[in-house]
Amino acid sequence: MSMGNRSGDFVAVAWDPSSPSTLFLPPKGASTFPTFLADDGVGCNAEETTALLRLLDARQEIVRESTYPIRKLSKRYRLALRDCLSEWEDRLQQPEINAKKSSCEQEETSLEQLKLTYAVTQLVEVYVLPVSTGSLYTMREEDVRQQPGAATADTVRYLRLHHMTGPYAVDGAPEDEITAMLNAPQPEYFRAPSYSDDDADGFLFWDLVKRLVLRGCLEEAWAVLGRHSAVRNCADPSSSEDDFLDDSAAFAMLRALLLSAPLPGGRNDNEDSCLAFEDEDFEKDEHDLDEVLLEGVAPSTYQLWDIATSHDSKDDYPAVFQPSAASAVYKTWQRAVSEAVRGPMLAGVLRRIPLLKSCVFTILLGHFQDFVFDSWPEALCAELLYVRPLIRMGDVSVRAARTMSDFGHPPQPSSEGDSTFEEIVLNVMRGNAGSAVMALHKFGGGSGAALPATMVALLCNLLNDADLIPSDKKLDIRVELLIFASQSILSSLSSTHADVGAQLATQLLIPHATPRGNARITATLAEHLEHHYPCSDVEAFTLLQLCEDLVRKGSRVVLDACLSLCMARHEHYASDDTPGGAIFWLLRGIECWSKMPVNTGVGTISSCDRKLRIMCASAAQQLLRSMVEQSSKVTQHVEVAHEIVKSIKEDETMAGKCGHITEVRLLNHVVSIAMSLAGENAIEASRNIVCCLEDFMDEEDNGVVKTLASHGLYKDLMILAYSILDSEQVDSEQDDDYKCAFSVFGIHTLMARLSEMELDGTFGADTSNGSKERTMNTAELTCTESLLRLALCKGLMRSFVCENESKTNALLEQKEALHHRPQTMGIGGGSGKIEQETMELMLGLS
Repeated sequence: MSMGNRSGDFVAVAWDPSSPSTLFLPPKGASTFPTFLADDGVGCNAEETTALLRLLDARQEIVRESTYPIRKLSKRYRLALRDCLSEWEDRLQQPEINAKKSSCEQEETSLEQLKLTYAVTQLVEVYVLPVSTGSLYTMREEDVRQQPGAATADTVRYLRLHHMTGPYAVDGAPEDEITAMLNAPQPEYFRAPSYSDDDADGFLFWDLVKRLVLRGCLEEAWAVLGRHSAVRNCADPSSSEDDFLDDSAAFAMLRALLLSAPLPGGRNDNEDSCLAFEDEDFEKDEHDLDEVLLEGVAPSTYQLWDIATSHDSKDDYPAVFQPSAASAVYKTWQRAVSEAVRGPMLAGVLRRIPLLKSCVFTILLGHFQDFVFDSWPEALCAELLYVRPLIRMGDVSVRAARTMSDFGHPPQPSSEGDSTFEEIVLNVMRGNAGSAVMALHKFGGGSGAALPATMVALLCNLLNDADLIPSDKKLDIRVELLIFASQSILSSLSSTHADVGAQLATQLLIPHATPRGNARITATLAEHLEHHYPCSDVEAFTLLQLCEDLVRKGSRVVLDACLSLCMARHEHYASDDTPGGAIFWLLRGIECWSKMPVNTGVGTISSCDRKLRIMCASAAQQLLRSMVEQSSKVTQHVEVAHEIVKSIKEDETMAGKCGHITEVRLLNHVVSIAMSLAGENAIEASRNIVCCLEDFMDEEDNGVVKTLASHGLYKDLMILAYSILDSEQVDSEQDDDYKCAFSVFGIHTLMARLSEMELDGTFGADTSNGSKERTMNTAELTCTESLLRLALCKGLMRSFVCENESKTNALLEQKEALHHRPQTMGIGGGSGKIEQETMELMLGLS
């Protein structure tokens, strides 16, 4: 790790909480903080990021039960890789990208390594991953793999896609030369400028045909042969000579043989990726599949070689593979080819066009004794197509090793000790799952790049679920790769899209972070989240939703990480002076806490709960103090407190659970006091003051009897009560009308709190007149303890008078109602009893 400029005198070092890889280095006397990245990975472009999202979404979609279609999930992984490679290559072809040579070369290197990862993954799918058998096919997996020809089709497709260059890349001939040749009047005689006079055939046309036939692309081979001048002359309606008629029949036979060939892997390379059933955008070519051109051989019979071409909702079973039927159809076709070569129909054409036999029929019949191949993949592909299509899966690696040796690629490790790619291919063909994981780790999986590292982890997880890689309790390779992949994702995206990196790393680890799963993965997930600072509510919500299931299962460390995310968003809104948003995220933290199972031993109060209580109590205290001091900030404090109360009340999920919290109830009453005093509603204000000061039994605190307001708030509440009582006393003396906003119970409550304040010395000592009176001073009013007690006594007197008066009026109204009520006939009318009760109540008033 490089410190960069070491000339500065750094006195402190701190990690940036918004990024797990950014370090603050504040020098002495500097107002700005220089930073450097401790680990920014190797970067992650848009194509790789999209592929990562698709990989993890595919796993989340398919892996829902303990057993799942492993090969189907592998195909979804390869589909994401294929699209990533295609989009990446298209971007590198843009002129502005090509202008940057250094960055372009680096990207091309990464692209080539990713292609190797793609190739190994497909080979693992063919030779290593199990073939799940479903209810519609009774053959067991072991029996399927032992059947002759079980791996031929997929091996041919693999070789064509990953080891053989494009069919139109003929001996380095430029694309414009091939286009000119195909558009020539007589393309069979076209001499390519790039060809020398020493070439055997010397004609680009026949080299292209031969190349297409060798790789089994017979449909394209016929398309090229159709441009031959002889074929076009036969297709000309004006041609009526007998020779042309004979040639027409011969070329029709040639067309039937080529377009009906039941070759393993098909007659074109359109489906070589084996992803047709996973790719929604793939359009299958149904050209002439219903037209029978050759008796006994339908054009669609090549599909009999496929062992996994269709899926139901759960399994990927071999619903099409029929080795006996495939073998019978293949022998019928090969016999037809042999008879056509020896028969009279093609004799004239083969005599006039001798290259047709050497470039087409010799290959179709598998006569390769004197044939010269360009590479070992081409030789192996031709052997599987035309000589040994019924080869068993275990024998393919033997033939591949022999072919590699013939081309100077001995299947042994290099002098440096690393396995060559040919050795890796052979090991995977032999069913060596560990070799595949090591290969992917070599091809970028261990470089810290996000996508290759994730592919290694996901492939290892597939092999582990298939019991192909045993788990070691001392060193679980799957755990190590998952943790490394998550760290690679975070570091690669830290400087560009840290939010996406956190989401991807969480998605990667979530399925393995169960409470009964590996503790290291769970701890790593919690550490990632605790060090992450979400920059938006959507990001935080996404991470909380991903972790919700783990919290419900009782994962305490994941719960702490979720609370950390909620507190981060709370601090963001608190620093932005948005109390509503701050309270909202505290409620989300309390909601996460409430989802924990009861039997996990977790406490009843979380950090978010404590923060909510502190925030409500602080808002209530500030509002009371500003009202007492008649401060200019009263309006501001009222707005803050009102927004807090409103946010809690309007929360559909937590309003009922948090509404009973003592501090929340206190703040609600204090806001009502402020609003009532502003509206000159003394009765409502006094009722809320009494609610803050009266005793109640707190069931949440084991039935402890206490008040909503703490002792520190008694003084301000008593001052507000005194201001109401004093104002009422002045009005009563002026108007000779007794009014009291406080009830008798309210006055008794105020007196009880005053007694407590006297005992604990809440009032400061005042010895100005030699007395021991205590005083409370504010900016607008001054009251002593004796004056407050006198106000309470006068208030109690007025309260008695007001209550007696209200009771008397109520009794008079009741008596008036009884007087006008019609008398009932008979005994027991009840009038005497009512008058007796009325008299007792009136006497009780004294």
